[in-house]
Amino acid sequence: MIKKLKLTEIATDAGTQVRAALNQTTVAEYAEALAAGAKFPPIVVFCDGTRHLAADGFHRIQAAQRIGAKQIECDLHNGSKTDALRFALGCNAHHGLRRTNADKRHAVVLALSEFPKLSDVAISDLCLVGRELVAEIRKLQIPANQGNQTGQVVDSDNLTRIGKDGKAYRLPPPPMQRSAPPSQVLDGTGWPIPTQLIPLWKRADEVQEMLTALSRIKGALRTAQDAHDKLYAEVSFSSALSQLDQAWAVIKTAKPFAVCPNCQGQLPDQCTLCKGRGLISEHRWKTCVPSEDKAFRAKVKKSTTGTRTIIENTPNGTLWQTG
Repeated sequence: MIKKLKLTEIATDAGTQVRAALNQTTVAEYAEALAAGAKFPPIVVFCDGTRHLAADGFHRIQAAQRIGAKQIECDLHNGSKTDALRFALGCNAHHGLRRTNADKRHAVVLALSEFPKLSDVAISDLCLVGRELVAEIRKLQIPANQGNQTGQVVDSDNLTRIGKDGKAYRLPPPPMQRSAPPSQVLDGTGWPIPTQLIPLWKRADEVQEMLTALSRIKGALRTAQDAHDKLYAEVSFSSALSQLDQAWAVIKTAKPFAVCPNCQGQLPDQCTLCKGRGLISEHRWKTCVPSEDKAFRAKVKKSTTGTRTIIENTPNGTLWQTG
């Protein structure tokens, strides 16, 4: 329901502001536009019966306050603070001021605090961020006296997670393995990533955001199909879903999974396996890497303990060192 509310009636300090901080330059630009007569979309507000909780539009609220406005147009919903936060967590991913990395991290911290039993996948879908970011922040939030040597919680109250389907799932036992040195980052096979490739590896979140967005679109289309929604009467669901599945599979190949076993991540221009990026996707690892290369990597990983250093010839003739 679209309705005008007094700015003084809208709570902006109830814990539903998910950005790390508001951008005052953006507030100033919005204020200037409002003063010139520009019309902005309604902000989103949830009413819990006693309070009007802002969920989206904090920059617009501050801009309206800055020019002395008394009211603002709102898209009003009934719901609790939890409902408002759920809406707020991912609403800036596709519109408004682009989220910074700090904004994404702040959103995940809020989500983990409010929904600690949700799985990493459920939190990543809620916040529209990569699952790896959620796992990293969850690990940092675990008190040292509650974790084992892998940093995972092992008390009985923390051995379950709620999945996207709403069901509770028991976590698998934490693996007992050698921790990597603080400066070392491991790929999806447990192999150390060369330092110069770590920035590229960490950009996997960008790809995951695209994949999550595509998954949401597919889900929305399936819901429309099941409901026989007349708005989509001319849509060929089978064609649209097939093309989205194909796009999802193609885009996923941009997500790095392993250090290239051909060039060992040293970025030779002529490496045909990784095409010069030093990293390969999970699909390419499964379909293009010879079984002997996979076996060698597993053998080195298994035989590496503590600070021991192993130097062997790889199947492709490259000398490699770990440890």
